[in-house]
Amino acid sequence: MIGLLWPFLLLAIHASGSDLGFSVGSNAASQLAQHAVHSVLQQPRKLQIEMRNSANPWFEPIAHLNTNARVLVDDIKIRFHSSMVDLKMHNLSMKSHTEVVVLPLPFFLGEDVAHVSAQVPLTDLQFKVHDMSVAMEFCQVEEVNLDVFMERGYFLNWVLKPVTGLIPASLLRDYVCTTLSDHLGQLRNRFAVEFPLISLVPPKFQQYLHSKNTTLRIHLISIEADKEQLTLSAGVDWAEASMPEDIQTSQTTKNPNQKQDSAEDSEEDTQLLKALTITDSENDAVDRNLQLWVQDRLVNEVMEKFDWDFEWMNEDIAVNSDKLPRSTRDFLAVLCPTCFFELRVNANGVPHVQSSNSSMILKKSDRIFIKVVNPTTNTDSVFVSLYLTLTIQLMPEVNDGIFRTQVNLLSTDIRMEEGAFPSAWNEFVQDLVKGMIMDVIWPGLKTEIEALIYSDGLKIPSNCGLEPTSMKLIFDDGKLGISSRLLLDELYLKECLKQVKSKLPDPSKLLVIKDM
Repeated sequence: MIGLLWPFLLLAIHASGSDLGFSVGSNAASQLAQHAVHSVLQQPRKLQIEMRNSANPWFEPIAHLNTNARVLVDDIKIRFHSSMVDLKMHNLSMKSHTEVVVLPLPFFLGEDVAHVSAQVPLTDLQFKVHDMSVAMEFCQVEEVNLDVFMERGYFLNWVLKPVTGLIPASLLRDYVCTTLSDHLGQLRNRFAVEFPLISLVPPKFQQYLHSKNTTLRIHLISIEADKEQLTLSAGVDWAEASMPEDIQTSQTTKNPNQKQDSAEDSEEDTQLLKALTITDSENDAVDRNLQLWVQDRLVNEVMEKFDWDFEWMNEDIAVNSDKLPRSTRDFLAVLCPTCFFELRVNANGVPHVQSSNSSMILKKSDRIFIKVVNPTTNTDSVFVSLYLTLTIQLMPEVNDGIFRTQVNLLSTDIRMEEGAFPSAWNEFVQDLVKGMIMDVIWPGLKTEIEALIYSDGLKIPSNCGLEPTSMKLIFDDGKLGISSRLLLDELYLKECLKQVKSKLPDPSKLLVIKDM
């Protein structure tokens, strides 16, 4: 199951209509921002800064500074409304401890420790967002409380104390606001990013990549803020070689007609994303939701980047194994009690996923090779070799924090390769195997699958950052997605992955062919 789900998890961080849509409510965005800031600030960061007035300064270094600083933010609030993003940070504070060494002076004169503390009660920012435009509309930084103290600089402290009180609040406000505005101006040309696909693929799957040089180029198509939600749509392009550093060509190389089509597609996707948003009476607070959808076409494109010819099953099944029906075991035990079947299953081509209302259709082909081995005589013979293509309908849902899915076999296609039968029997054997799959193997397999992941279901852990009871799966023609409230206070990713892995069904149980 992990093998099926990991491409979707990989796509959750990607964003030509758009390939990916993302919507986040005001409350959810506030939680994400606060959690991200606190996570970053909890981890020590080492910065080495060299300050010089020119490329070739006249003097040798005159001072060394070694600073330990701690930055804290009490609260972060974000709101989305009428194409506006409001960001408020309450009680932003910094405390630093700096060892100062002035090199030309003796140590008893040139060494000191400076303590600096600064507190900003409120930082209020407003941005206007629409399509690809982000602009600063309002910037307010309240009066800064600044305190500087030198452990040995008594005279300097006497001078600095009144000076710090004279520093106008507008000086810091202008600096912060101007810096942010400049960065936003540059950001308009940086709504794209690229990186190697291999960097996103777990190590155990990297060996199956069709090309190690495949590059993902992700570009933002539109940003909309309204009714307590921020909605983004993004597209992805593929390349087989390194792209230039300037990746703005994802937008500029398209002709005007393509750009217009892209805008129309983006508007349609934005409207669809808003339509898919949960609006039931039990969940009116949409600002608490985070929602993601992805086109099934992009899922298929990702799967096409892998070589689907690997062996995913290799098992020896004794003729007296419980995995065979009793009547079959009794018959084979008379013929050759020590014999066993050598079963090998290889993927045969790229699977295909299609999303439709309330379900997902998976078409997958495999090559099945079964050999009979007699260890007594040290001989073996091919029993059957065939290509099997199954079209399966999955109907997943999450209710009260429990994931369940119904599984239906829509069609079976079998193509014989070789076997222990005359070639003239191929059509008969194909029908026989197909009938055995439809009438014997599949009903038992369906029963086992649904017993594992439908009747009992898989309980979603609460320490994965999402609120299990609010989680919903979204299926639309050509698109699939997920919506949930955030639960970041209990987030513990390592334990989350451990619990998810422990709750997955045991694949060996699915190999049992029961008497019907």
